[in-house]
Amino acid sequence: MTLSMMLMLSACGTPSSNTPPSDNTADTPDITAPDNSTPEESTPSSEDSVTDDFLKTITAETAEAKGVCGADLTWYYQDGVLVIKGTGPMIDYTYDNKSPWRELEIGWVIIQEGITSIGNNAFQSCTILSKVEMPETLKKIGNGAFWSCLELANITIPASVSYIGGSAFIYCKESLSITFLGDAPELEPNTSIFTPQTIYYSGSGFDELIAEYSDINWVKQ
Repeated sequence: MTLSMMLMLSACGTPSSNTPPSDNTADTPDITAPDNSTPEESTPSSEDSVTDDFLKTITAETAEAKGVCGADLTWYYQDGVLVIKGTGPMIDYTYDNKSPWRELEIGWVIIQEGITSIGNNAFQSCTILSKVEMPETLKKIGNGAFWSCLELANITIPASVSYIGGSAFIYCKESLSITFLGDAPELEPNTSIFTPQTIYYSGSGFDELIAEYSDINWVKQ
């Protein structure tokens, strides 16, 4: 009888030691692992996306103000943003011949591809301007272009820029930093160009500028 009971327990009780464990994670693919097949760099930056989204909304019909600022350049203003489109150079402005957007409240400037120069005094005294996007077609930044832009804290100069006029970045925000993406541009002689606290650079030809503007914090990247 004892033998009979042992046989019954063996058939209905504790599983055999040869039975595989219920957790098969070692043999089961991790289906929750992220798919990294798409390169990270293929995703546009959030800043580019914001710019693209805004440019889709502004047209000649929707703009609050618009006009011409060069032989083949037009400008549109909407919601504190100034967009300049076209090809070629911008008009140079003076104290008497002020830029047509001078009285507008501009916080963001988008200069699109195809534009080759920013005119003299173009954004002079745009006191709430804090963000500027420049195209890779830009070659020249005119005299006093950003003079007295009190809220301009940082700006990136494309590698295509080869000339910057006098007082281009005078009296901007005290903490203004400028990043040069290319080699040192030619500067208008015998005049101050900028008074930022920091300039970032990676190209060549900056030795003379570093010597001339010794009070600036130059950072090589």
